[in-house]
Amino acid sequence: MRPPEHAATLIEVLEYHVERQPERLCVLLYEGETQIPISYRDLWQGSLGFASGLAAAGQITSYVMTKHAVVGLSLALRSEAAGHGVGVLAICPTAVE
Repeated sequence: MRPPEHAATLIEVLEYHVERQPERLCVLLYEGETQIPISYRDLWQGSLGFASGLAAAGQITSYVMTKHAVVGLSLALRSEAAGHGVGVLAICPTAVE
């Protein structure tokens, strides 16, 4: 398993961290007054759902199209910003209301 600085994908980075420290808090979301802690394991599991949203499927065209756009934008920004030491990552949750 490659360390994060040599990983080619977000999944590889998350797998590295899940193997070593699955319950470590890495994101704290705020929903009003409520704090929602997200661990590496939570992100990894969510990334599997994210990947399924990139697969073409009927009846959810707008969802798949939007997710492709966000991922494409983040990849383009990532390559532009890398020379300045800036990383770009898109976190796309499952469908929300």
